[in-house]
Amino acid sequence: MKSSLSRILGLDKKSRLGELDGIRALAVMMVFFYHVWGASGDPALIVSGQQFTFLLATGHLGVDLFYLLSGFWLFLPFGKG
Repeated sequence: MKSSLSRILGLDKKSRLGELDGIRALAVMMVFFYHVWGASGDPALIVSGQQFTFLLATGHLGVDLFYLLSGFWLFLPFGKG
């Protein structure tokens, strides 16, 4: 019972997809930096004379990406079955 429960919850190392964990971590960082940027008054991000503020302004899309990946992880055990 314990092994099947850990497999369903994604705790089993064999059933994990490391690539998707990396994308999920990227989504979390996007949201984190979006909130830090917003709390600091929405300053411009300029690197070597180029403006990259749009990268911070689209950080809210990390929430959508996180929900998409969470839905995939929840569906995966049923899709394999």
